[in-house]
Amino acid sequence: MTEALQFDATPLVLQRVGIRPEWLNASGHLRAAQYIVLFDQAIEAFLERIGLSGARNSAAAPFLLEMHTCYQKELHEGDEVRIEVQALGVADKRVHLIMFMRTDAGEIAATTELAIANVALGARRAQPWTAEQRDTLAALMRAHTGLAVPPQAGRAIVFSCR
Repeated sequence: MTEALQFDATPLVLQRVGIRPEWLNASGHLRAAQYIVLFDQAIEAFLERIGLSGARNSAAAPFLLEMHTCYQKELHEGDEVRIEVQALGVADKRVHLIMFMRTDAGEIAATTELAIANVALGARRAQPWTAEQRDTLAALMRAHTGLAVPPQAGRAIVFSCR
C-alpha cells in the first residue's frame, strides 16, 4: 500500500450473500457451522480490504485468537444477508473487532466478536504490527471510535442455575 486508507464512521460492509438450501439444517434454518463459515469468509475479506492479506507471504501474518458468536435470528433459504465489521480496539500486536450479519431489513441475525493478533511465523509468537499496518488499523479505529459499542461485545456465557 502506498497511500493511507480512508474509512467512514460506519461499519465496513464486507460481503453480501444469499442463504442457499444446502446450508440449512433439518429444522429449515441456517446451520450454526455455516454462520461461522460466512464470518470466516468475511474475516478474509476484511484482511484483504485493509491490506493485511498480503502479510501471509511475509514473516508475520494475522492469526485469529478468539471468536465469540451470538445467534439472534433464524435465517432461511433465500434470505439475503450482509456482513459488516466494526473496530472495537487496536493494540500494538492485536485488533479487537465485532462483525454483524444483518438481514436486508437491517436486523441483526448474528454477531461474532474477534481478537486477531499479528504473529511471527517463525517464532509463532505475537509481534507488533508493521508501521503501515499500525497506521491502517489506527485509521480504522479513529473512524469507528464514535460508534456505540454493541451490547453483544464482551459477552460471556453465564448460567445462574446450580
